[in-house]
Amino acid sequence: MACDKRGVSVELVFDAPPGEARHQSQAKRTAYWEGEGKKRLMQGGLVALVWKTDSGSPRVYLGVITSWFDDLLESAKKHENRVKVRVSFFDAEVELRILRRLQKARKEERETKFLVESPGMFEAVRPFLDGLKAQEPTSFPFSDYLPLYDSVDLSHIRVTPPVYAHPQFNFNLRTLFDQPRDLYLCPHDPYSVARARIILKQESRLDDTQAEAMVDTLTSEVSLIQGPPGTGKSFTGIEILRVLIANSIRPILLIALTNHALDNILVKVLEKNITKHIVRLGSRPADEVAELSLDKLLANMNKTHKDRAQGKAFAMMKRAEEAMENFMEEVVGENARLAQLELYLSSHYPLHDDELHNPPYWIRQLYDEYQDHDFEHLNRPTEPKSLVDFWRQGSDLAFITYTAPGPASGGSPMQAVSRSRGRPGNHGAAHPDTSANDANAARVLDHATWTNDRRAFFEETCDSRIIPPPPTTDRGIYQLLQNPEVWNMSKAERDRLNAYLEQAMREGSQPEQLEEFERLKKRHREATMEWKEIQNKAKLVVLDKADIIGCTTNGAARLTELLRSVAPRVLLVEEAGQVLEAHILAKGGAGEESVSKTNAFEVAMIKDLVLHLLRQGTYTKTGDIVVLCAYLGQLVKLRNALAGEVMTVVDERDVAKLLDHRDQEDVASMFEEAAQQVDISKRVTNVALSRAREGMYILGNADDLAQSEMWRGVIAELKRQEAIGPAIPIACHRHPQKVTLIDAPGKIALHAPTGEDDLTPQTRVGRIPVI
Repeated sequence: MACDKRGVSVELVFDAPPGEARHQSQAKRTAYWEGEGKKRLMQGGLVALVWKTDSGSPRVYLGVITSWFDDLLESAKKHENRVKVRVSFFDAEVELRILRRLQKARKEERETKFLVESPGMFEAVRPFLDGLKAQEPTSFPFSDYLPLYDSVDLSHIRVTPPVYAHPQFNFNLRTLFDQPRDLYLCPHDPYSVARARIILKQESRLDDTQAEAMVDTLTSEVSLIQGPPGTGKSFTGIEILRVLIANSIRPILLIALTNHALDNILVKVLEKNITKHIVRLGSRPADEVAELSLDKLLANMNKTHKDRAQGKAFAMMKRAEEAMENFMEEVVGENARLAQLELYLSSHYPLHDDELHNPPYWIRQLYDEYQDHDFEHLNRPTEPKSLVDFWRQGSDLAFITYTAPGPASGGSPMQAVSRSRGRPGNHGAAHPDTSANDANAARVLDHATWTNDRRAFFEETCDSRIIPPPPTTDRGIYQLLQNPEVWNMSKAERDRLNAYLEQAMREGSQPEQLEEFERLKKRHREATMEWKEIQNKAKLVVLDKADIIGCTTNGAARLTELLRSVAPRVLLVEEAGQVLEAHILAKGGAGEESVSKTNAFEVAMIKDLVLHLLRQGTYTKTGDIVVLCAYLGQLVKLRNALAGEVMTVVDERDVAKLLDHRDQEDVASMFEEAAQQVDISKRVTNVALSRAREGMYILGNADDLAQSEMWRGVIAELKRQEAIGPAIPIACHRHPQKVTLIDAPGKIALHAPTGEDDLTPQTRVGRIPVI
């Protein structure tokens, strides 16, 4: 198992498919995987590990292949019948189970495991599935058009204008005429729409059907252009892009199924001189658009502004990886397992633990010699790591058990040897004539010499030359648990008791270990996401300057979250019939939110209202007028709009939320004055209702807000009080009968340019659609 920036993954080795994949010839095996097999076990593919033991029911664990095809090919070259891949599983339980299975001391259990591969590239659609799961049902894109209606007659469904097209919005269609002329199209005005259709058919370079498609697209939030080859679908798409960009509707996300289709339309955009602000996502761009690739543009950037933050995030990710590696070592490693065993023994069997740590004197003396590197004891299998390990290995039993020398091979590790210390004057010192190369080597002893050596040891430690006999009993586990005299147990009994304790310890610690494993996985995942987010900031700087962002469906899969941050205002799909509906919906989910972030109409209305209230001379203290914005982008635009008119102070508690965006032009201006700090509150409703004392004005779409449980009661009360309408009514206190409706920016200034008429807004809520 390994932990890196891709997460925790497991290396699985399994039988290659029958046939050419198991051919004796390396060339034949390589040809299989490079041919038909190249479609198998691809990175990002979905697999299932089915794991069945003799004592339990089969379990199925799903995961995704993380290794590259070259890794698979290399394993096929080295092994005739086996291949290996790395898999990242969805469930932490199987990874912990594998860790336990890797424990060296654990005995093998009869079991069956096989790998099932699902066709298709799961990772290519995974971000879209995640996007669909995360989408709020009340704000699901195109929710009016997706249901399967019983009737084939869909005439009752009204396709609304684009969300960015507020009631006063107009397209200027001058770019559609070879001889430039102004033609305005207001999507909310039927007369304007009809007039545009007629003039475009008569005077533009579009034919009649293309003109109809143009008007329908610009006046609908969702539209489909279809037709046989040669009817100008791609031409119309290019002209739609021209109109949108000329009217500052950007950024536009352009999706195509293949790299070839994507590059074709991007080349046409360049040839038509529509815009050069294009970013092309994904790999293998055509030569004509290679300079527009995101990687190329990033390579030309000055990245010093984020190096420090990226270094810090990278260090956090590495520390999380180290913590995970340490945990895996604790589960698998011998030293950590011994420590856990001692802890389990002390808490569950304290008498056994006390006996274990207070051995007979000669055993303690022998153990101390084993810890002394000047002594050589070749008859011990491995150097004991602790007193528990010394007992488990039966090192004391081996010391008092004679084993005759083997053939003339120089002896084996279990043969009787002397205790030798490389210091003169001590018992068992090396002979003076021993050569330098084996001066500290232990000598294989015959029985007589071995007996004299052991008697000398016991005489020195116990004042007795009697060698105690090794125990040979063979009691069951119940008796061993009842009798704490662990040093009087035979090697077979020690193995039996040790196996029981380890099994009980594993079963007892599994829930705690699983919880810790999941916690460490979450910590690593969050640290990795933070590191990637910092990397994405440089990408956002590039994408924020783009008029068009082009990508294929699969090429955009890895950048779904990045595209959500950019939040394109328009999504144009080339050859839409080939693109999965789920892909479009997942990318379109951020559309409405993105427009609210930069709603110029709302900003202008709020600015007019704030300045008018200030001119009344009543609200003069800091905090008398509070503007709450639900979105970060809206706050930035509003603050910048008011900056030249009045000092703005924004809540200091959450200033860090914008510090990461200081490299963006709009945000950077907010930090030019030391006093400016920014807050984005997630408690807009609560703050507004609890803090408003003399008046509260809400700009938004009441019907949309009412779909939220938080707003539903508020909207119902406002409707009951008839406080919702299409405009903000204002009146002079001296002439209250004269009410003026303000439904567009600039109207307040026409009626009360200096505030002298003392026009005061009545307490009403304008039903101004969110853009």
